[in-house]
Amino acid sequence: MHKSVYFGYPKKADLLEWLDETLEPYWGYYGLAGSDGVFSAEIFFYIKELLAMQETIRNWQVDDRKLRKWLRGLEAKKLAAQVGED
Repeated sequence: MHKSVYFGYPKKADLLEWLDETLEPYWGYYGLAGSDGVFSAEIFFYIKELLAMQETIRNWQVDDRKLRKWLRGLEAKKLAAQVGED
């Protein structure tokens, strides 16, 4: 998994790349469309869900107003923590 996912700041491209790498070994099951038994059907189902998640990530755009509000709140918490330490 990409380091940015572990450290809490994944970029969109990193998440998409990680999903591609994760799905790579299972494309054979996707081609079978679940016709090769119970486990194949389960893998097919989860691949479809991950592909849907990948599409959601690909189409997602930042809401600038919400981002700025969140950043202001984060800065206020940092300042409050610094004041509390003094």
